[in-house]
Amino acid sequence: MNWEQIKEISDFGYEIGSHSRSHPYLTKLSLSTQKKEIIDSKHTIESHIEKNIISFAYPFGNRNSQVINMVKDNYLFARTTTDGDHFHSYDLYNISTIHMTPKFSLDILDEIYGR
Repeated sequence: MNWEQIKEISDFGYEIGSHSRSHPYLTKLSLSTQKKEIIDSKHTIESHIEKNIISFAYPFGNRNSQVINMVKDNYLFARTTTDGDHFHSYDLYNISTIHMTPKFSLDILDEIYGR
């Protein structure tokens, strides 16, 4: 996608979140490089879509307390790659997710949420 398309879907009401600048294993980076990956990505997206970025997704789900604290200082919540019910999280910086695979179907959502 290009920035025009990203802004268009953002203007249509979809939330755009940050996922770092280069998708690294954040815990393997120096503090200054973590900061660039986590914070610069937010500012880059904000400058293109003209909206505040409030969410972060940890690349590979890779995080530690230092990474989480930096994310807490800059975002309202963050997603992990941990399987689980993503609608009920008591820790806004470790929100689990449902993994989408080629075998995923809406029937699975019915099964999970009893709809």
